[in-house]
Amino acid sequence: FNEVADQLAASTTFKNIAWMNGGLEVWQRGTSVAVTAATTPYTADRWYILTNANQVSTVARQTGLTDQSQFCARVQRDSAQTGIGIMQFAFPLDTDEVYRLRGKFAYLSFRIRAGANWSPASGNISISLIYGTGAAAKNSAFVGTTSAIAQTVVLTTTTQLVQVISSAIIPVTALQAEINFAWTPVGTAGTNDYFEIDDVELVAVPVTVAADYIPDGFEYLPFGQMLEGCKSHYQKTYRYGTAPTLGSLDFVTPLLTLSQAAEQVGLFWVYDNELRSNASPDATFHGIGTATSSNWLGLNVSASYAAVSSVSVGHKGLLVRSASVSAAGVWFAIHALVSAGI
Repeated sequence: FNEVADQLAASTTFKNIAWMNGGLEVWQRGTSVAVTAATTPYTADRWYILTNANQVSTVARQTGLTDQSQFCARVQRDSAQTGIGIMQFAFPLDTDEVYRLRGKFAYLSFRIRAGANWSPASGNISISLIYGTGAAAKNSAFVGTTSAIAQTVVLTTTTQLVQVISSAIIPVTALQAEINFAWTPVGTAGTNDYFEIDDVELVAVPVTVAADYIPDGFEYLPFGQMLEGCKSHYQKTYRYGTAPTLGSLDFVTPLLTLSQAAEQVGLFWVYDNELRSNASPDATFHGIGTATSSNWLGLNVSASYAAVSSVSVGHKGLLVRSASVSAAGVWFAIHALVSAGI
């Protein structure tokens, strides 16, 4: 079995530039991500949502839209929300991913359907492949923004396959790009004001074959390969299936250190994967139980906490220390998240 799995993995082409999570299979932040109004958080790995005033939303993992897909993403403006500003759900590309497109045409395909209360006028959603000439970023920070693909799709509750190729070659000056889904909700959201998206594929098509290009279908990669790729952008100490939560009672996989005296304690966390090099990573800490986000919990003493006093975050790992602790022989625990997102 292992030999067969290895052969299948070796046979993948990684033709999809969005291979890390174009299929919406990887959800390190949890299977249902609550999004506050007027924010731009990441949700499913590599995918962020942009909301405006009065647009509390949820991005949740759902059953895939094809028999070969395990999961898709449901992007929903929560019921009774009244905000009608433009919303976006997008996959920004890293620099090396943009380089694969330069000097070629871009082919984009995906599967999509709407919920029963999908509110935009005429059911419209705008699909774009946007590029610019600055450093890797979300499109709000693009330099010299140009749309290589710009198409409006009318959504219904029936799943449809959308396929489009750019009208021009992506120039060699392009250094940033983003796959972007944008829509303008109307009125007050009903209980099913959402769309579901799956099997997003972006392929660089050589100029010599663009006129006759025939897509050969979405490439379903092994989950482990997609997760490994996504970990170059985001990692956590929690188990994969556990959503990061302040005050979590997850005692299975936290960072642990043992105090030797009434002094500082600390440890070095070596990440599973090295983080992407063209980003300055940052870390967030989650206390366990009743601890705050900046506290270690003493496991073998009653209500003993120690504040995080210093952190040094690198691309391969991080060093975290506590304030002075009160005694020797105490096991201190804390969860950590590290991000090097675009």
